[in-house]
Amino acid sequence: MKENQLLMRWMKILSIVFVVSFVYLIVADRRAPFTTEGRVYGQVVQLAPEVTGRVEHVMVSNNEAVQTGRYFLSSMPIGLR
Repeated sequence: MKENQLLMRWMKILSIVFVVSFVYLIVADRRAPFTTEGRVYGQVVQLAPEVTGRVEHVMVSNNEAVQTGRYFLSSMPIGLR
């Protein structure tokens, strides 16, 4: 192979690798964007008991959504012991 043909072959290979890499980066960024400036906001609800007592059993796990009206813990009121 001549030197010119070898150079042209490498240029084609590198050009194809560049185009494939560029297309992959565009597609990957659309599917799962990456940023160091991202922020997550969550809603935190404070709980306050209506009666004094000890929590006996928690019926939900961490980060589980709780629907309105659903019981999520049971307690033993101090006055009823």
